[in-house]
Amino acid sequence: MELINKVRQYQGLPLPNAMHWAAHQGVSNLVDLAVSLGLLDRTVISADGRDRVFLTTPHLYGEIAATKGKDVCDRIRLFLDSIRHGQHFGQAGTGRIKDPPVLLTKLLDAGEIGPCTAIGRDYQLVERAGIVDVHPSRHKAGQYIMKMVQEDTIRMVRDIISKPAARHLVDTAAGLCGQDRFLSAEETRAQLGEPPQKVREAEEQMLRNLREMS
Repeated sequence: MELINKVRQYQGLPLPNAMHWAAHQGVSNLVDLAVSLGLLDRTVISADGRDRVFLTTPHLYGEIAATKGKDVCDRIRLFLDSIRHGQHFGQAGTGRIKDPPVLLTKLLDAGEIGPCTAIGRDYQLVERAGIVDVHPSRHKAGQYIMKMVQEDTIRMVRDIISKPAARHLVDTAAGLCGQDRFLSAEETRAQLGEPPQKVREAEEQMLRNLREMS
């Protein structure tokens, strides 16, 4: 429950943060267990041949999917992960996100942000999804402007990441480029495969406890 609460407070938590915390608690398999039981969702942003995994709680999107549909829900997941990717793994000096709520508030208020190099390189997935429009700056070669297209999506993500939460930092020494693939929570759960023995034992014990409570 403490792990789930950490993710609930910081939706889009990078997997290394959660793994580091779990290892420090002496329960290294806890994250895989939570994902396999559907208590946490994993989504993946692939960039430069490397996958970066982000964690959210399923309840975050339940109401959105029920009221606005799965397509809207998927766009929100994608945009949230792209913003977290730019915050935690963006390359310094090219437009790494320092304060996501401030950045997205500016995008909502002004209708555009930039120019910077990262906008043209790191947000191709959300551009293809029609969430934003990206075009070259007229005044700075090699830099780009991001224009708002789907205001509702941007506003919902801004509100999600603006909630009070502890700061979670990861080692971001190596910046990444060009997001080129997004894997949904359903796809990443399917890729987990056969869980380790300790995870299977924990699942069995949890199911026994649930049956005794029912």
